[in-house]
Amino acid sequence: IEQIYTDATGVSVNGVISVDPLALADLLGATGPVSVPGWPVPLGASNLVPVLLHGEYSAFDSQAARQSFLDDVTRAVFARLTGNGLTSPLTLAHALAPAARTAHLLLYSARPAEQALFASLGATGAMPPVQGDFVQLVTQNAGEDKIDWYLRRSLSYHATYDPATGAVSATATITLVNNAPSSGEPAVIIGGGPGSPVAPGVNRLFLSLYSPLLFAGGTLNGHPFLM
Repeated sequence: IEQIYTDATGVSVNGVISVDPLALADLLGATGPVSVPGWPVPLGASNLVPVLLHGEYSAFDSQAARQSFLDDVTRAVFARLTGNGLTSPLTLAHALAPAARTAHLLLYSARPAEQALFASLGATGAMPPVQGDFVQLVTQNAGEDKIDWYLRRSLSYHATYDPATGAVSATATITLVNNAPSSGEPAVIIGGGPGSPVAPGVNRLFLSLYSPLLFAGGTLNGHPFLM
């Protein structure tokens, strides 16, 4: 982001802060709700996430309107944060610690000393070095829609270790459930718009499973597959 911004504007930034809807909701938990033009009720910790991840796509017809609404929400949250007397760093730290711990708040500084501080807080989003075993499941939307609002994922992982040989073997069981309707929602949410390769309600995604172990084989809905 730092490089793209510099290339586009010719201005070098001091750092980058990445804040997603879950982190914004944590901020509102500390500051209280905000009112935003164009939305009928105040937005607070309990309703901000469903509004930003789903509701706004039903309420606004155009990308420009959604972008404007998101700008208004972000500005309102930060105005409340900086203008309501929330001066205690401890209060702010408690509010944002869960977001930093789960990578919903990411911090980067171009200054090495500041970046080292962010790294010590675990807020840079960097992956830790793999020591021993490791597993991570990643799904990425491939349909240019918001159907992942209806996606439910689970990962079951069972590993065995032989102390005599040092051999490790493991089985990962991944379950994906798509609860999206096939109608009643706009195409920007459930897909299936003009030129879409899938029907409305079908979730098209890329799935990646990261492990230091060699892949031995797998099944998809009971059928063998290569990877």
